[in-house]
Amino acid sequence: KMIFHLMSEQTDEDKHKEWCDKELQQANQMEDDKETKRDSLQADINSLTAEITSLNAAVAQNEQDIANTEASIGESTAQRQENKAENSATVKDAQEAQTAVAQAIAVLTDFYKSSGAVAKEDWEAFVQMKEARRSKVSDEPAEPELWTGGKSGTYGATSGGVGVIGMLEDIASDFASMEAEAKADETTQQDNFDASLTAFQISNAEKKQDTDMKKARVETLSEKLSSKQARSEEHTSELQSP
Repeated sequence: KMIFHLMSEQTDEDKHKEWCDKELQQANQMEDDKETKRDSLQADINSLTAEITSLNAAVAQNEQDIANTEASIGESTAQRQENKAENSATVKDAQEAQTAVAQAIAVLTDFYKSSGAVAKEDWEAFVQMKEARRSKVSDEPAEPELWTGGKSGTYGATSGGVGVIGMLEDIASDFASMEAEAKADETTQQDNFDASLTAFQISNAEKKQDTDMKKARVETLSEKLSSKQARSEEHTSELQSP
């Protein structure tokens, strides 16, 4: 009986030990699982935090770039207005100068034609002859001749005086070139401004869209981060409990 009793106790002890070993193994396994989950959660938390930080930095950079671009647009617009006003003033001055020079050329040409220093056009000579004939027939007094002065009684136009007309024509040509150049500059500057403005606007639109997308991503990731941080705290608390 004693032997059977001892054998029974040994069997009970073996079963109890087996149960204890199993429970201990399960406990260890659960602790390992919790530690693994905690470590995995921490890795996710670190990854999410890093991505959120990177996204926030990109958003800040986009906003700074947009502000810089807006400032550049303002400066370019102000410069365009200044150049436009300058070109308009140049065109106006050149046109007024051409008008004044043309009037001066007309006055000098009429004067030198009347003195014979500059040959008249065929039609002008014809009109003059017709007027002379009409005056002769109608006995109207002829137009008084210009005082010519000089010992010979004939006006002698100098080559320098007649040459003034050529000089004025060259000046008029220069003013015409100035007008054409100012108009060409205005066209080129406006085209360049329009192209730059379009590029600025497209760049800002793209950055604004990218910023909106990144902000939405940050919001989503922040929710995930909060959830994982809460779960990590739970696992840490369970591991620390006796």
